[in-house]
Amino acid sequence: MKRDTSEFRHNCGICLSGRAGAARVYWTEGARSDWGSVMRKIDSSVLGIDQGNALLFSDFDVGGEMWTGDGPRCKRVPVNFSEKYRSKPAVQVQIDMWDMDVRYNQRAEIKAENISRDGFEIVFKTWGDTKVARVAASWTAMGQIGYEDDWEV
Repeated sequence: MKRDTSEFRHNCGICLSGRAGAARVYWTEGARSDWGSVMRKIDSSVLGIDQGNALLFSDFDVGGEMWTGDGPRCKRVPVNFSEKYRSKPAVQVQIDMWDMDVRYNQRAEIKAENISRDGFEIVFKTWGDTKVARVAASWTAMGQIGYEDDWEV
């Protein structure tokens, strides 16, 4: 019996194939400059999904630049994957917690940069008069990983 998985693929990102133990995985990697996207396709039964979270900074108690500064400010936090991917994975980052001073505009941008097979950087930016006490983020990486018996040449 063949199921129509087109709606499932577009909404959820994973489409099961007819082969036992195999999945065809689709996801998009945003092209930030024009807010478009590029579809990447993987046909593999070895899909790695790695997740984690991190406190990016806590500047309130130490008088750090995110809390006391003005203008453009940026924090970068390196993340290492628990296992190396075969190729650069797709990475999604989101804010789990933010503590901001309500007397000022709340401006923030969070994204993944410098994505490689081994890891990436979580980048948090703010600007203007925004006062950020602390921020925590979580992330998910999805991509093809190797089999245990693969040979590295």
